Amino acid sequence: MLCHGLDQIHLTVRNFERALSFYELALRDLGFQRGYIVPEETAAFFGPFHLWIWQAKDEFKKDRYSQYKPGIRQISFRVRKRRDVDDYYEMLQREKIKVLAEPQEYPKLQRDYYAVHFSDPDGVRLEVVFRPV
Repeated sequence: MLCHGLDQIHLTVRNFERALSFYELALRDLGFQRGYIVPEETAAFFGPFHLWIWQAKDEFKKDRYSQYKPGIRQISFRVRKRRDVDDYYEMLQREKIKVLAEPQEYPKLQRDYYAVHFSDPDGVRLEVVFRPV
């Protein structure tokens, strides 16, 4: 049996409203739309696949994210053309989203691997990447 795709990612966030606004903006140009909000859980998802955000419990709201702690290190969104990475970078600049690394090639990872890195309001590292199949 082979896995045929990644189905869901769930992120716990410190400030649900701030994260909701961020992900609506950051995912829009990648073709994601917000699905429904689950008010009793303070949760929402974005499709076409399910990227969920959940409000942290009160006792954890002050905890800081670090890519070096156990957990998610990075989420990457793959695009079809190299130019899409540059267009996305322009959107990040226009919307004043924190860019961690401008678009560049990463030949140590793969030939023609081209990506921009940015972070969400909690510091989760995100990437938009083009790489040929």
